[in-house]
Formats: sequence, structure tokens, C-alpha cells
Amino acid sequence: MTDSLASLDLPVSLQAVLDGLTRQTWGIDASLRAHLQQAQSPLSLVRQDAYVGLAATLDTYLADPARAAAVLPALGRAWPQLLASIAMGLRQAPTGTRPGSAGEDSPAPSSTATTPAAPSSTATTPAAPSPRLSYRAITAAELTAMVHVLELACLLAEQARGAALAAGLLPLLLAQLPAAPPGLATACLDALLALQLRHPPAFVAFAEQQGVQQVCRLLRDKATPEPVRGHAVQFLNLLLTQLVPELLPPDALPPTPSPAPLSPAPRSPAPGATMDAETAPASSPTDGQPELQAAVAAGLEAAKDAVATVLGREARAMLLRRVSLVDTTAEAKLGQLASALTLFIESDA
Repeated sequence: MTDSLASLDLPVSLQAVLDGLTRQTWGIDASLRAHLQQAQSPLSLVRQDAYVGLAATLDTYLADPARAAAVLPALGRAWPQLLASIAMGLRQAPTGTRPGSAGEDSPAPSSTATTPAAPSSTATTPAAPSPRLSYRAITAAELTAMVHVLELACLLAEQARGAALAAGLLPLLLAQLPAAPPGLATACLDALLALQLRHPPAFVAFAEQQGVQQVCRLLRDKATPEPVRGHAVQFLNLLLTQLVPELLPPDALPPTPSPAPLSPAPRSPAPGATMDAETAPASSPTDGQPELQAAVAAGLEAAKDAVATVLGREARAMLLRRVSLVDTTAEAKLGQLASALTLFIESDA
């Protein structure tokens, strides 16, 4: 590559920049390959470390969008293998109601009942008190690291969102919410938000899966840990007041008056996936696609109705208060909203 650049007789300064970018890309490739190889280990702790390393690599470049161009080609080459591993991990993880004594790092049975969206796995009878685990037995901590990699990849690249949706990860993430320990549940919410970032088909699929209803029920359930309930409030607020309205042109939005959409603020870890490393398009992602616009608009209205049905009209009014993400106090305001709405739901129960 360096020789081919030299043959172009470029200015020395430009050639130095391109040479540096090439070396950086090769370095990222090597790092991703090493982590992927480590992720094939039969030991959960080793695999967990691999995904933590992958997340750290992606997060470094997400924090500096100007450097994202170096990681995207390497991510594209590694993504099919990464996606397959994450999908396998989610399919192996247990689903169901939230257990009363499950720990954050409790190992999951290797074969469990799956959601309807994952027909490749079959339901099994309840396990004995000491279930036999496969060599691939996955812990909640490992799965959390996997889902964090998924979130960051979706934030970095639109192609990652499309591939994740096509691989059926959206219903698998939703299936984790009722039973997952707090760290995994909040990671799944962040990944679901990232998956729908400027990606209309993902929101349409989320609406078809009754995703808003599922998150609302999670929020209303008193057995849901407090951090998860707070994160669910932020998820619904960001989804319904920021992400989905920005999928539609202004004339396709519901008639309810609302402030004009604002550009996303720099990524903050607490609210979750609210920005992308790509340049924000001047037009909405559904321009020139009337059928997709109609599906998104209908999904948005149905989602708002679902919030009112599950949580009540007053809760919906609170939840749909749009927070300006360019405000330096945005994170604090989202936290206040989460606390206030959680208290309101508890008092209304």
C-alpha cells in the first residue's frame, strides 16, 4: 500500500497522512483479529476479556469521530464473525421472568426456551437443580460485554445496524429484558437504541415486536431493579422524542407541536446510544419513501398510545417531554425525569 501511494507522486505532507492512516488501519485489523481469536476460547472469562477489549477499541474511535474512518474498514471485515458470535451468545442466554436470586455473573444454561423470533433453538424442559453446561456456557458478564460491542458497532456504522437487524438480534435483545441482571438489561436497552439510530426499518421491526409495550411493562414491574427502571425511562424518552421523530421529515410528523429536532450531543454513556460517528444527513432517512414514512409514523403513534395504555396518560405526558441534548444539563434532566416518573408510577400502582 505504501509503495502504491508513493507511485502517485503525492505531496510529502499528504503522503505522510495517508501512510499514517494505513498503518493505523493495519494495527486495528491486527487488534480485532487477536480479540476475535480470543473470543473463541472455551473459557467464559477469556471470551469476556476479548469482548471488553473489542469494546475498548471501538469506544476509542467513537469518542473521536475524525478517527472513525480508520476503524470502519477493519470493523467491516470482522463484523460477520463478530455478529455471529453475539447472536449465538444471545440465543444461548436464558430468558423468562426475572429470578429473585440470580446474580450478575451467574452462568446460564446452554439450552433454554427461546423467543418466537429465534426458531433455530428449541424449547427444553426445566433444568434439574444442577444443569449440565456446555463448554460454551455463557455468563451475564460475558453477554453484557458482547452487547456493548454490538451497541458501539451500531453507533459507528449504518451497515452494522442493517446486518444486526437482518440477523434477528432485535427480538433477542428484547427477550433478555425481563430476566436480565441490571448491567445486562441496561446494555440491551442501549443496544436497542443504537440499533434504531437513523434506521427506520429497525424502528418498524421494534414496533412490530411491541417493543415499547415490553419496555413499559418492565418499567411498571415493581420487581424490576431501580437502575433498569431509570434506564427504561431514558430509553423511551430518547426513542420517542429524539430518534424516531428524526426518522421523518417535518411534514410527516404527527400534528402534536414539538420543538424542532436538534443535532445529537457528544455521546454520553448514561443515556445510551444518542449519536453516530457518521455525518448526520441533511435529509431524513425516509425521504422519498412514502410507505416507510407511513410505517414509521404509524409506529410512533402506536408507541405513544401503548405508553398511555400501560403507564397512563399522565405518565405519557411526562415521558414525552423533549430534553434538548445540546443542553449541558441534559443528562441531569434525564435522570430527574427517570426519578420523577418512577415515583409517579409507584404511587399510581
